Amino acid sequence: MKPIKNLEPAAKWILRISLALYIITLYFNEIKTFDFKSVNYIINLIYVLFAVLLLGSGFGKNSALTIISGIVLSLISAYKIYVAFSLSDLSNPAVYLFLMIFGVGIFFAAKGNS
Repeated sequence: MKPIKNLEPAAKWILRISLALYIITLYFNEIKTFDFKSVNYIINLIYVLFAVLLLGSGFGKNSALTIISGIVLSLISAYKIYVAFSLSDLSNPAVYLFLMIFGVGIFFAAKGNS
């Protein structure tokens, strides 16, 4: 059976939209506090910002912002995997959730807007 190549652009947009909406929803209440003295707050703010940039970068022709956003999202996800794993063990669902976000970030870092 052949893959359906025509669905790839729609799949990329679904990944972009779902990733941005999930991260915004997850950290929206924390971002509203404006606690710039907390390192955790700044990391989460950067996470939300680059999720939105990944979504917005899909409208441009240049892949640079998509690649940078994918790299930053992957790095922050790797950090969050480390923190979630150090606080508990592999039975914590947050580890796998951030692993999926890590994979999506790597995907966009590798593919760009192509």
